[in-house]
Amino acid sequence: MSERREQRRTITKHLNPKLRRSLRLLLAISVVLIGFVIYDIIRDHASIWQVGLGLLAGMGVGLISARIYKISWNDESQHAASNIDIYGVIVLVLYVAFDLSRNHIVHLFTSSQSVPAITLALLAGAMYGRVFGTGRKIMQVLREQQVLTWRHSEKHRDRKPPSSIAKQAKSVNN
Repeated sequence: MSERREQRRTITKHLNPKLRRSLRLLLAISVVLIGFVIYDIIRDHASIWQVGLGLLAGMGVGLISARIYKISWNDESQHAASNIDIYGVIVLVLYVAFDLSRNHIVHLFTSSQSVPAITLALLAGAMYGRVFGTGRKIMQVLREQQVLTWRHSEKHRDRKPPSSIAKQAKSVNN
């Protein structure tokens, strides 16, 4: 069995099923929205660079909105689980405000026929960015719990992580 497949099984085993379903749904919706964006680009001859910029801006918003849920380790169930805290509520309110006003925001920067494609790109990017950001936080939690280990390529196998190098430098200087 490949190392990647084994890692995927480990992640699935230690990930709360509700969180896993939520991430899969967001990813599926973002893929469908990308399909609509491509259709709008072709149909309306939308500006590809404006739509691409909208997609990148949406991904930035999504990465920030990944903060809505705090990913933590549940010792009892041995799962990475999510819960919302006060900072998550603040980010959620800002995310909803952004989502409700994205048409207006896009109209501030362009008045072209690209607006529908740009707004869909913003939404698709936000969803994908949220999936990506949440996935990064899940990996971080699983590594902190030593469920996963850092993968090293053959070329860098003998290199020490930066933290151990810094510790060695401190001990040498003292």
